[in-house]
Order: sequence, then structure tokens, then C-alpha cells
Amino acid sequence: MHDRGAEATTHGNLGLAYQALGGRDQQALTHFHLHLGIAEEMKDATGEANALLNLGNYHCARRQWDLALGFYERYAEKTRTRGTQGGGGGGGDKEAEAKANHLLGWTVYSMGGDYERAVAHFEADLALSKELQDRPSIGRAYCHLALAKMELPGRLEEALEAAKYYLCAAGEGGTSSSGGGASSSTASGSIGSGSSGKLRALGIIAEVLRRQGKWAEAMRTLEKQLTVARSLGELAAEAAIFGAMGSVQRSAGAFEEAARHYKQELIFRQGAADLQAEIAALGEYLLDLLFFHHLTLNFSLPENLGDCYGKQGNHTLALKCFLEQLERCEQRQSATALPKLSSSMAEGLFSENNNDSNDHYDADTGYYGRRTTGTSSSLSSSSSSSSLSRRRHQLSRHLDALREHLEACQQAVRAAHNVASTRFHMSQYEEAIGFYEKEARMLEAVIPLAEASIAGVQQKQSLSSDNSLQDGQTSAQATTAFTSTSTLTAISSILEDLRLKRVAVARWIGDCHFARAAYSEAIRQYLAFLAASSSLMEQEQVHCLLGKCYQLVGSLAQALVSYEKRLVLAHEIGKDWEAFEF
Repeated sequence: MHDRGAEATTHGNLGLAYQALGGRDQQALTHFHLHLGIAEEMKDATGEANALLNLGNYHCARRQWDLALGFYERYAEKTRTRGTQGGGGGGGDKEAEAKANHLLGWTVYSMGGDYERAVAHFEADLALSKELQDRPSIGRAYCHLALAKMELPGRLEEALEAAKYYLCAAGEGGTSSSGGGASSSTASGSIGSGSSGKLRALGIIAEVLRRQGKWAEAMRTLEKQLTVARSLGELAAEAAIFGAMGSVQRSAGAFEEAARHYKQELIFRQGAADLQAEIAALGEYLLDLLFFHHLTLNFSLPENLGDCYGKQGNHTLALKCFLEQLERCEQRQSATALPKLSSSMAEGLFSENNNDSNDHYDADTGYYGRRTTGTSSSLSSSSSSSSLSRRRHQLSRHLDALREHLEACQQAVRAAHNVASTRFHMSQYEEAIGFYEKEARMLEAVIPLAEASIAGVQQKQSLSSDNSLQDGQTSAQATTAFTSTSTLTAISSILEDLRLKRVAVARWIGDCHFARAAYSEAIRQYLAFLAASSSLMEQEQVHCLLGKCYQLVGSLAQALVSYEKRLVLAHEIGKDWEAFEF
């Protein structure tokens, strides 16, 4: 007799095995979905919960937050349903509910924006963990509460209190682990205990103190953290701590000290290259965003150093750092590609009327639909449900790729701007113009294509929502059916930043021409800036420069017009009339 329950468990275990091997993601995803499908067919609530947990962890580990959140929400619902059916009195149910709140809180926190919701989940996790007297989970909850409250206005004292509680809890007991069979570990992993937990807690405390402006206290905390890191032999942690020290000194205005610490960070990162790769492979970057930030500073470290040197007036060393930054950013940009939403993909992505009875396994996405054959491995879930999951997965992959490419472009644009502005301060105006024009070319290459891509996604989403409402879904269901809200918000924010830079670059090129006394070319650039700018303050400054250019080329009437416009703008923004120093 064929044992479907054993088959489901085997698929779950195979998924975990493929995931542990690395580089076998598609096989892991396939087996996780087979596990879920069979569990749903058998109405096995425990099996469904384990499969949903595995799928959530799979996507969370790949920073596919929207997909992870969907699976975790279903996992949380299953834990509540099991608790209700079982009378709600079992400790195991409370443990699963605590885990669900932990996972939901971490995913919402990682998505950014809705930190209040993340805090609510972490507080629920804390309350349940206290009820269960689970000390490691109590420490975990305090750790994540500190991180989430740190992002909320006016909550730094609460964040500091939570971090101190975490520091106390870190030395009490080991790390908890949850059973359940065919279920992977929680997405954010172990937060550590003993020295490891103390190391992390001290880092969070130092960051809170830095944000509070308590720089001396933050530095003393980081020195304690450095002692712990050295006792553990953690080179990557030492590098991160030196970077944190640089950030504190930079915030305090001690740029020379900041540069010294950033140099030490660079040395330790080079020495810890293998360890860094191992930590990344283990998913340590998910433990908290503070450490994730420092572990991925390879692109921003040259910029931090260059900024410090520039503020010290050492433009030669600043330029060297910014050129290194630009090289690294261009390497990353070339490694990403702007994804295209083809018409065929768009049609299949959002069509609600795809009821093909031969819907089958899609090797590209790892999802299954309805089959006409009645084999034992077929799934009883409906074709439309499977198709919905497939389309959401495709959309999320498309948006994640678009976001990654735009982030790479944004970094490259900033790097080119840093080089150009440093050249300008060194009076190397021709070279500065060359890098500003490079910045402009980057912007013109990416913005129109990205706008077209995101417009296509949003249009299809709108049509999909309309169709869903016509089919009887609620407005909330229609809105959440295909959206990747946090990713779309991030993409929109990056695009807006790039658009502003596209406008501003004309002004910077104009300043270079003004400085080299090429007034006619400066006039052309300033006029281009004024035609596109919406900033009254910047318009007021540029009208002053434009007036000077007209005056210097002998166009006194046009100079007078520019000065008058500047006076009107100064009045509008409430600025007293004053000579503008270039």
C-alpha cells in the first residue's frame, strides 16, 4: 500500500537536503512544493505547516521577502487553527505560535517601512516565550525588538532597554531548536548565546548610542565588543567593529580617527575573506541588519574613506578612494542586467483565465498545476491556485532583479559623482566634466528602460486587480494577489533619486564651465537645469549664477532678468537677498 504521508515527509527532507548542498535551489523548491501539495491533499495540518515553514524559510534566505511573508502568514494561520482544534492549551502550539510571530516579525522588519507591525509580532513572540520560559527565545525576541524599535522615531530609549535585556539573556542557556520533522530552521537562524550573543548585543547597543549622539559611550561599548570578538577569533566581526567605530567617529566629526578605523576595517576584511564567505553561506547576514550592513561594506568602504579624506581637505587621497569605489561599483553594475518584462511573460503573469487542463510542472519556477493523469504524485490543489503562485513567483523574481540592477546603477552613479566633485575641488575642471557626463550617460541609459518596465508591471497589476474584483474577491485580496509592495516602493524610491540626479547633473556641469570661464556653455547647462528643476532653492542659486554668466558675456538685459527672477524666488522661499558665493 502506497504511504502518501511518508512520501510527503520524504519530499520535505529531500528539499532540506538539496538546500543544504547549495546550488540545488530549484530541486529544493520543487520538493518543498510537492510536500505541501500532498499534505494539502491528505488534509495533514502538521505536514502543511512544516511545508509552509520550509517555503517561507527558502524565500527568506534569498531575501524574497514578499513571497516569504505569504508563506509565513499561511504558516501562522495553520498554527492558530491547530491550537484552536486542540483546545489551545498545548505548549507545542504556543511554541509554534511564538515561532510564527518571530518569523513574521523578522520578514516585515526586513522588508522595511512597517516597523510598528514588526514590533507587534516581536512583542507577541516575547510574551509567548516568557510563558514557555524559553530563555533563548526570550533573548531572540529582545534582540529583534531592539532592532525594530531602533527604526521608529522616538523609540531609541526603548531599543536600548531591549538591547540590554538581550545582553543579559545572551549568557543564560543555549540556543533553542524546534522539531517538527521535515522542517528547516527558522529563517533568521540562531541569535547566539554566551560570547556570541554578547558580541551581537554589544553591537546593537553601540548603534543605538551612536544614533542618540552618545559617541564616547558608543566607542566604549565597541571596545568591549572588540575584546569579545578577539576572544572568539572572529576576524569578520573585528572588521565590522572597526567599521562601526569609523561610523561613530564620522558622526562625531572626528574624520581623521574615522579614516583610521576604516583603514583597519579594510585590512581585517582582506584577511577575513574566507571567513566572510563562510558566514554569508550560512545566512548570518539575516541575523540583524546592523551586521548585514557591515558585512557588505565592500562597496561603501572606499566612499567612507574618501568622504573622510575630503572633509580633511586631502583631495588626492579622497580621489584615490572614490576611483576605487567607482571601479567596484561598475563591476557590480556589469554583473547585473536590467530585466525585461516580455509581452508573453506579462500575458501569462497576470491572466486569470488560464484554465488549461494540461497545466503541469514548470521547470523554470518549480511550481505544479493540474494534471489530467491520475498518478499518485499528482496534486489535488486547483490549477488556478498553482497558477497564482507561479505568477507571483515570476513577478517577484522580475522585480527583485530590477531592484538589484537599479541599486547597482545608483551606486555607480554616486561613485562617478564623487570622482567628479573631487576633481572639481582639485580645480581639474575638464576631468570633472568628463565624469559628470559619464554620470549623465549612466542615468540616461537606465531611467527610461526602468520606467517602462515598472509601468508595464503596474499596468498589468491594475488589470489583474480589476479582474479579481469582478470574480468576487475582496479589495484586499485583489490588492495583495500579485503585489510586491516593499520591492515596488524601493524601486520607486530609487527611480525618484535617479531622476533628481539626472536634473542636477546639468547644474554641476554648468558649475565646471563657469569655473573655467566658459560662460556660454555654462549658460546652456544652467538653462537646461532650470527647465527641468522643481527645487525653488536650487533655481534661486542657479539664476544668480546665470545672471553672472550673462553679465560676463555682456548680455546685461538677460542678466537683469535672471537677477530679478532670483529676487522673486528668494522672496518665495523666505530668503534674505544676499550675494551668492560660487
